[in-house]
Amino acid sequence: MAHSIESVIKHMITQNNHNMNISFPAVVINTDKLEDGLVDVQPVVNYSNPLNNETVPYPVIYDVSLVFPSSKNSTICFPVNQGDFVDLLIQSSDIQKFVSGSSGIHDPNFLSHGNLANVVAIVGFAPYQESCFNPNNYKNDFDNQDLNIIHNKNTSNEVSISLKSDGDILLRSPTRVVVESKEVEVLSDRIKANNAVIETQGDVEIQGRSVKQFMDSHTHIGNQGSPTSAPNPL
Repeated sequence: MAHSIESVIKHMITQNNHNMNISFPAVVINTDKLEDGLVDVQPVVNYSNPLNNETVPYPVIYDVSLVFPSSKNSTICFPVNQGDFVDLLIQSSDIQKFVSGSSGIHDPNFLSHGNLANVVAIVGFAPYQESCFNPNNYKNDFDNQDLNIIHNKNTSNEVSISLKSDGDILLRSPTRVVVESKEVEVLSDRIKANNAVIETQGDVEIQGRSVKQFMDSHTHIGNQGSPTSAPNPL
């Protein structure tokens, strides 16, 4: 059966478009270079040959750059582990020099389009069961209408910061919360500590008066038993 030039060209275009890499999900298989922002990944959906529909696994792609919300001055960074899923985004130009440190304007090593060597991994793409909106994926109460930052998900060490839709801020930790600063200023009408014990190796001032100095210097007079008289004024 003869084929027209037009049909042959359409077939070639269709096959070429089928083989063009743009974006697809992958699983992280190695994090040895996580310190450099690089992971090894393998696409989770096999390649399908458009001519015979046979499928074969994609090869492992090494040293893929992770994309996080980060700049030179600010960063949101969290661990990426083996078994996590990412979305691979194929760059339309050669990025090898850029990944290696050439941050200025530069020429590419070679022309590239759809090359698996020029790919970055965007974190957060996962099956629906692992959706960050699903409260079943957390140990503590979860409201998907809040702004939530959660670590150690669904474990006994789950810790979270929630900016609530009603304006409250909830900070939750199963162990302790450490605030490290030269000075901490709290502007509040009332501080509720419930049944907490407040400890300090320093001092507490009330309206400018030292509680430590008061406790060290005050004496009682009068009654020897109970109740005792009021302490002498300073």
